[in-house]
Amino acid sequence: MDSIRLFLKENYKSYFFDNASVNMLILGDFFRSDVGCRTTFKDWASTAVDGDYCSGNTTGLEIEGDDILMTDLYPEVPAELRMKKEQFIKLFDEWLEKVCKKNPKEVMIIHDNDEFRIEVKD
Repeated sequence: MDSIRLFLKENYKSYFFDNASVNMLILGDFFRSDVGCRTTFKDWASTAVDGDYCSGNTTGLEIEGDDILMTDLYPEVPAELRMKKEQFIKLFDEWLEKVCKKNPKEVMIIHDNDEFRIEVKD
């Protein structure tokens, strides 16, 4: 099991993260920095086909078969995170529902047995 904890700094109205594995840092930074509460990347993933690529400010996304390969655009240590497209879309829906609508004080993104999920605490 791997995870990353994001915590809300209310004076900044933004999420920051603790230490985590490099792979989970890519995912945490993607949601914190590139996504916010926009659906652009979810919309892209829903229609993208093998070989399609897009990027945000910090993260590159590429479709490889049924997977999405996430990479850090400015890595200190090269790393990548791979997940199924349907898992990416499910995780994105959780982010919009649990984080964007409720603004919890703490967000845990957990990766366990090829499944990703979001848990929140107020």
